[in-house]
Amino acid sequence: EITSRIVCTSSSARFVFREITGLHITALAFVSCVYNSTGGSSGVVSLISVQRSNISNCTFQNFFNSGVDKGALAIINSTITITGNTFKNNSAEGWGGALYVDSSNLDLTENTFHNNSAAG
Repeated sequence: EITSRIVCTSSSARFVFREITGLHITALAFVSCVYNSTGGSSGVVSLISVQRSNISNCTFQNFFNSGVDKGALAIINSTITITGNTFKNNSAEGWGGALYVDSSNLDLTENTFHNNSAAG
């Protein structure tokens, strides 16, 4: 059950978590977020150098990144466990419509991916 919702109304919505250990994002719904990136520098939700952390039972839905890459969730130089999440109707003009991973250790378990796309 999703207990909290973050509905984006701006054309530059972005959530960045950087250099954190033990981050736990649980039971959140990120809905209808758009990030108009000119340099393709991050996803709408980005975890950069985040260690021993997890994302569980969240929804990432109706995201759009108009930059080069990294659609809904970007994970860079991190160690993350991603369990029981839903990624639905996310897109990017470059790579990573739902999920973009670079130089990271990732444990994906029981996630649902539906109707995500990337042009790259």
